[in-house]
Amino acid sequence: MNPVGYRLSIGVDIFFVISGFLITSRLIAESKGDRVDLKSFYIRRVFRILPVALVYLAFLGMFHLLVSGTELLSCLTFWRNVALVSEPSYTGHFWSLSVEEQFYLAWPIGLRLMGLRRAKFCAVAGLMAIVAMKVIALVHPQWFPRGPGHYDGLLCGCIAAIAFPSITVRSRILFWTNLAVGFGLYDLAPFLSICLMTAVVSTVRNPDWSVSRFLEWRPLELIGQRSYGIYIWHLVFLYLWLPGDPSLWIIPRLLVTTVFVELSYRFVELPLQRFGKGIAGGALYENRALPKP
Repeated sequence: MNPVGYRLSIGVDIFFVISGFLITSRLIAESKGDRVDLKSFYIRRVFRILPVALVYLAFLGMFHLLVSGTELLSCLTFWRNVALVSEPSYTGHFWSLSVEEQFYLAWPIGLRLMGLRRAKFCAVAGLMAIVAMKVIALVHPQWFPRGPGHYDGLLCGCIAAIAFPSITVRSRILFWTNLAVGFGLYDLAPFLSICLMTAVVSTVRNPDWSVSRFLEWRPLELIGQRSYGIYIWHLVFLYLWLPGDPSLWIIPRLLVTTVFVELSYRFVELPLQRFGKGIAGGALYENRALPKP
C-alpha cells in the first residue's frame, strides 16, 4: 500500500482501538452487579449498526450499484473482509464493519466465560499472534490471511480497558511519542496498533488534558455523532463516476453527502437507536457475574 493510503487507513485503526476500549470498559462496568447483560449489549449493537447499513445497501440496490449477489450477501452476513468481490465496488468499506461484528460476536461471550484475567491473557496472546503474522507478511504478503488483519487494534483497546484502569500524567509524553511513531511506521504496520493504544488511552484517561478538551469541542462532537453515517455514505457519493472535470463535482459531492448523512442520522440512526435502547432496557435477565480474575 502506498504511504498516503496507509496513513489514511490509520483512522480506522484508531477507531478500532477506541471501540475495543469503550466496549470492553462498558462490559466491565455492567458486570459489577449480579448479572451480565449480554442480551442488552447485542440488542443495542444490532440497532446501532444494522439500520443505516441496510438503508445504504437498499440504496445501492435501487440504483443497480451492487456488483453481485455475493457482494450483497457478504455485507449482510458481515463477511465482506474476506469475500472476493469484483472492483470497483461501493461496499468496500464494509470490511471494517465485518471485522468489528465478527469480533464483538465472540468477545463479550469470551469475557463473561473466562473472566478478566484469563480474557486479558487470551487477548494478549491473540495480539502477539497477529503481530507475528504481520511481521511475516512484511516478507511474505501472500501468507497473511485476509480475515484477522485488523483484530489487533480491537484487541489493544480491550487489553487497555482491562489492564489500565488509570494512567498518570506521564501518559501525555507517551501520547505524543506513540502518535508520532504510529504515523511514521507505515513500513512497520505490525506495531501500529500498540502505539495507537497508548495514545488513545492516555487521552481518555486524562479528561482535563488540553488534547482531551479539544476533542470535546462542539463541532468535533457533532462530527463524531455522525461519524458512522459519514463512513457509510461517503463512498458512493464521493467516488461515483460523473462526466466532466472531477474538480467541478467536489462541492456538489460534499453537499449531497452531508444531506444524506444528516437525513440518515435524524430519521434512521437516532430513532432506531432509541428504540433499541428501549428494548434493551427491558431485556435484562439474571445471570452470574463475570468469574473473578
